[in-house]
Amino acid sequence: MKRFSISLFLVLIVLIVIGGFLFVNSDFNYNEKVEKELVKEKATNKEVDLDDFNLEKDFEIINIKSDNITEENNKDQLLLIGKKQQEENTEYWEEIKIILKNDNNDLLIKKNLDKFVGYDPKIVLKDFTGNNKKDIFLKAASGGSGGIYFHRVITFRENDLKIIFDKNNNNGIEVVGYFADDFKANLKFKNLNKKVTLDISVNKDEYIEQDIYNKEGKMIKIDLVRPYSYPFSNLEAVDYNQDGKYELRGIQRIIGAYGADTISEVESVWRYEDKKWKILNVNYTTYLKK
Repeated sequence: MKRFSISLFLVLIVLIVIGGFLFVNSDFNYNEKVEKELVKEKATNKEVDLDDFNLEKDFEIINIKSDNITEENNKDQLLLIGKKQQEENTEYWEEIKIILKNDNNDLLIKKNLDKFVGYDPKIVLKDFTGNNKKDIFLKAASGGSGGIYFHRVITFRENDLKIIFDKNNNNGIEVVGYFADDFKANLKFKNLNKKVTLDISVNKDEYIEQDIYNKEGKMIKIDLVRPYSYPFSNLEAVDYNQDGKYELRGIQRIIGAYGADTISEVESVWRYEDKKWKILNVNYTTYLKK
């Protein structure tokens, strides 16, 4: 029995020694990994010397991307910079610019983005023009109750950054219309020159309560309620045709009696060809239940 106890004790000692070695080795490997990540981070920060960009007063770097923007095989550096609204704890960027440097760290362009402002600005680099170089897709939330986002697409052309998707493009599919008897909305899709009649009876209780319709479905406030479309509430880059050239797919709200009264949503896909955006696909919703 005594011999068995000694053997068991020795086995425990060996297991403790092995376990300690494995723990130390694991900790060493973890620390080595962390150290490599820190070195990598320092190297990256060293490459981006903020003094080289001559940032104006109160401007901050929002995002940095590196990709082939000017030449197919280049690794250009793109900075999104901005100035926040002068209010305490605000995240609203009231002025936004982009800075482009080539892979030799030469400053190429600093461009003001007129009327592109908002919350949480983002950069996505995709090829929308089909020239095997990355274009710049920007988006920022307006912060309004309508859920609208601002978007820009910018391409490098003729040694300059050209905006090819602007404020007007951000209106997307333009829809106008009017309410009609029997809880209907007659809509016109202006871009497509098409008309549709939408069943809006899902909201009839609210319309009756607000004296827009009576209980028999006859309009009371004739011509005072006109539906229309909001700009994009969501827009994303998608390779719709799976050919390497990206398109834009977006969602818009069509509102009825008031801003919160969404009577339909429109989804559309847009492709850049011959220096303009062409509509590939459009569909809309009819609410049966909310």
